Amino acid sequence: MAGAPPIEDLEYLLSATALAADPRPGTRPLDATSLDVLGIELLVVTPERVVARMPGDIAARPGTMLVLAESAASTAAGTRVGPDRRAFGAELNAATLGQPTTSGPVIADARALRVDDSLHTWSITVIDDAGVRLLEARCTLGIVDAPTPKPIPA
Repeated sequence: MAGAPPIEDLEYLLSATALAADPRPGTRPLDATSLDVLGIELLVVTPERVVARMPGDIAARPGTMLVLAESAASTAAGTRVGPDRRAFGAELNAATLGQPTTSGPVIADARALRVDDSLHTWSITVIDDAGVRLLEARCTLGIVDAPTPKPIPA
């Protein structure tokens, strides 16, 4: 989505309609993933950036903002590498800067720091609906060729 709104455009991001499906080829339906279980919605998905939203009551639970950050980075890397490659988590580190100041949703914005044929590093910022930074994370993903499907014996 060219011209995606900046993370500072909270009014838009808080009211944006979520994508109905993960746009990456060959992925499971969203309702069969942890994204659905945690209420994570994809708002912007491009090869350069992913913006995702999570309900505030879930984000207040320990560790869930890390899942949001990793999900945004993995979706971004998977979108960038296309259907013939796969991204897998190699490292995730984060600094928790605070808890949501309201009960509204939180927004994660993942952007590429480094992208090459075998490794991606993404920076993820998570803010609440008041614009308060809650988490700064960096996620490094390895990139490999997708496995070749094995023929089904007759």
